[in-house]
Amino acid sequence: MRRILLIAPLALAAFVLAPMATANAATVSGACTVSGTAHFTPTGLKSVPGPMGYDFTGTGTCNGTLNGTPVTNSPVTAHAAGSGTLSCVGAVSTGGSGTLAFTSAGVTIGFQVDLVGAGSEVTFVLTGNGGGNGVGHATFATNGTRATECSSDAGLNDLGFDIQAAAVGLTG
Repeated sequence: MRRILLIAPLALAAFVLAPMATANAATVSGACTVSGTAHFTPTGLKSVPGPMGYDFTGTGTCNGTLNGTPVTNSPVTAHAAGSGTLSCVGAVSTGGSGTLAFTSAGVTIGFQVDLVGAGSEVTFVLTGNGGGNGVGHATFATNGTRATECSSDAGLNDLGFDIQAAAVGLTG
């Protein structure tokens, strides 16, 4: 009986505190533009698809709402990392993770990312760690034609990118 009396308050505390943690999660709806650099490991992108990791880091701005408050050209930093079957001609990756940080507000939203690409163009889907969704497009076309590097032993690495993304209720 004492065990039940000790467990009951702990269970009640967990039940009460869980909604509070969710209520404090940040939510964003709107559109963002981000530019930055992608790094590929253990080698650079090659013309033949293979298992590889990616790490994207960039800065930009967002317009829309953050926790229900309108934001215009709000500065952000973005980061996403994961792994998949990647190459200069195509890419598929599921289960990546990332963050979108609103630098002036001190708010960070975590998300999961899945992507598919062809050539220099990549489409991705975001799922907020606490709910909501987003979609986006990344282009690596700003790097010009680099076919020689794709067929080299070193591969193509540290590529610049530009992203356009939109989200509804992305909560992290």
